[in-house]
Amino acid sequence: ADRIHVLLIRASGSLWALPMGNVEETFDMTERRVHEVGRSRCIVFRGNVVELHCLADALYLPAGEDDANVFAFEFSVTAP
Repeated sequence: ADRIHVLLIRASGSLWALPMGNVEETFDMTERRVHEVGRSRCIVFRGNVVELHCLADALYLPAGEDDANVFAFEFSVTAP
């Protein structure tokens, strides 16, 4: 049987598995300062300003208490 390597994350109270082939990089956000720019949240990453997107919001899920820790820099979602 083939094995699939995944990154397990929690969003909106549910556990999700992202195939590692779709994950470019992970890093600890605890030392990063999140900036509010208008209605967007951003960080400086390798000298670039990068907008953060909550995974639960991107998947049209209700907010959960653990959502603040799950962000995507770049993503594609097909609306339901």
